[in-house]
Amino acid sequence: MQSKGLDGCDGILGLSPRDYGDRSLLPGLKRGGMIDRLLVSFSNAFHASSFKAQFHDDRESYMVFGGVNETQIVGGADGLYSMALASRELNPTTYWGVEGQGFLYGDKFLFDPAVDEPILSIIDSGTTLVLLPYKAYDGLMMGIAKKVKDDATVSFVCARDEKTLELGACYFNNTRCEDITGKLEPMRFIFGGVVYEIKIQAFLKDVSSDGALTGPPPAPKPGVAYTGGCMFELRPAKDKNEPAGSHEHRFLMGNTFLKNFVSVYDYDQQQVKLGVSVHSESLAKAYPYKKGMFERR
Repeated sequence: MQSKGLDGCDGILGLSPRDYGDRSLLPGLKRGGMIDRLLVSFSNAFHASSFKAQFHDDRESYMVFGGVNETQIVGGADGLYSMALASRELNPTTYWGVEGQGFLYGDKFLFDPAVDEPILSIIDSGTTLVLLPYKAYDGLMMGIAKKVKDDATVSFVCARDEKTLELGACYFNNTRCEDITGKLEPMRFIFGGVVYEIKIQAFLKDVSSDGALTGPPPAPKPGVAYTGGCMFELRPAKDKNEPAGSHEHRFLMGNTFLKNFVSVYDYDQQQVKLGVSVHSESLAKAYPYKKGMFERR
């Protein structure tokens, strides 16, 4: 492989939905006749060191310029759901952002489309973690704490800022992720009229005080306490005290979320499209949202 004209480049690939002429890669590829469709798609697999790797033997991550590998999507082309970019009012700087309309933990709304105004949800392949609006993050962690509070085998910990007392990172101490997942409920994100339902283990990562893990940690021997932990790859946005309508109220959906989907960024249609990846068929679902579908009967 050879490259030319890359002196001074920083290794960051910019794929803004706006066309900046010679500085925009994808439109340049189309103008040069190298691709026919003005879109790019990503498929990111779970690393072998993750306990989630047990769900599928897919280990290949890749991107496709000008096309989509529909065989990577559960249900093929029919399993790919389209979301229009959010309005300029919500998305003034033109991110790959769609309307964030709702969020549930289990069957409880923490961001309710019947009450809360839509906010921006940025679908960002260049971000690692997921940021939730503070009120959604707080409600989620309080819901989890309530779920496990009577379980003597679980130690659930959340850091708090010393001055503001706002929640920070949360984790399970002395617990393997594999041992906690069956005790927790799924999350549902409602973006652009689509429900993305994901089991909690998609957002968990084993951590160790001994350094980076090379594989899922084995179960401790009888009578030996496990000394590692299980960290949520979720964080709160810094919007707790922001007024209604502030652009600081947003979802930022990074690779922790996107690993479960084939993600497509379509310049021609100004849409983001997501379809459940075959390696996450046991972890995630996607289906159209209908008003009232999660109301208790």
